[in-house]
Amino acid sequence: MSTEVIVAIITGIFTLAGVIATVISANKKTQDQIKATSELTQYRIAELEKKQDKHNGLIERMYQVEKDVKLLDEKQNEAERRINDLEKKESKK
Repeated sequence: MSTEVIVAIITGIFTLAGVIATVISANKKTQDQIKATSELTQYRIAELEKKQDKHNGLIERMYQVEKDVKLLDEKQNEAERRINDLEKKESKK
């Protein structure tokens, strides 16, 4: 083989090694970025789930408060009717 061919082969090998090293390095950086993004996304989802749980708890409590208020309103209306009935009986005497 001539020296030109040997030089071309050696140059090709080094070029190939450089390309492989670059690809491996870029792949590792990409994987690290994906991992970091995934961890951040998982964290943010967990925080949103916590907020959603608090919100759902509030909604459930508000439904219960509304039921309680309705019951109290009914009791107050009944008490007012009884008072009015008693007042009418007293005024007739």
